[in-house]
Order: sequence, then structure tokens, then C-alpha cells
Amino acid sequence: MASRGPYRRHSPQFKIQICSDIRSGKIGRREALKTHNLSANLMQMWLWQFDRGELDAEDAAASTVAE
Repeated sequence: MASRGPYRRHSPQFKIQICSDIRSGKIGRREALKTHNLSANLMQMWLWQFDRGELDAEDAAASTVAE
């Protein structure tokens, strides 16, 4: 099994942008996975969170300020 490298942390803004692009049809899942070197399971988890409203702009702004 191929390793994807060291652990990476993605910002909430990045997650929201990727999910909104996929849901709006700007890019496909496969394209996003290849372009950003993400796993399919991670992308699915983000999309579930996005669809349930757990990823939103207010949370993203709050976490950016907290960092």
C-alpha cells in the first residue's frame, strides 16, 4: 500500500471550497482527489459534513481566528 506522506492538516476554508466546488459541479471528485492528493475516504467525510452543515463559513472564520 502506498503511503501519502506525512500527516497534513487542512483549513476549514479549504474543505468548504473543495466541497462547494464538487457540489456545484465545478470539479469532479476524481479531479479533486488527484489535484490535491486526498484520499477518497477523507473526501467523503468532508462531503458528509458539508451536506449536514457542519462545515460552514462561520466555523471556518472562528477556527482561523483561534489559530
